[in-house]
Amino acid sequence: MGANAFGKILATWLVLGLAGVAAAQPLPAGSEDGLRPSWSDSAMADGWRAICGDVRNVRPVAARSVALRVEGHDGAGNVVSARDRYVAADVPAGSRAVFCVPMPAGAASYNVTVVGADWVTIQGP
Repeated sequence: MGANAFGKILATWLVLGLAGVAAAQPLPAGSEDGLRPSWSDSAMADGWRAICGDVRNVRPVAARSVALRVEGHDGAGNVVSARDRYVAADVPAGSRAVFCVPMPAGAASYNVTVVGADWVTIQGP
């Protein structure tokens, strides 16, 4: 999938996610357990890696403003790079949303964790 197609998909998800009226609730401690990231990494140009994947929401309510932390680890497990990013779209209940974070190359492995989210109850007309 090209970058242009990926951007169009994300834009569509953003528009659809903003279509409903929503009441956000702060993320209680430990509640990020309902959001499960999966990812892979691939080479980019000029010494960068693309850490891309999706976040699956196993809860019965949508998640908005999902914050991720991507860390690069050396062979001993020490953090050598880190970035915090938001998922570009809401994560609907029982569904997924995609993300892609550029990271400096050179880490032996990368890890993605969900560090926060707002749980949203969509209210009808």
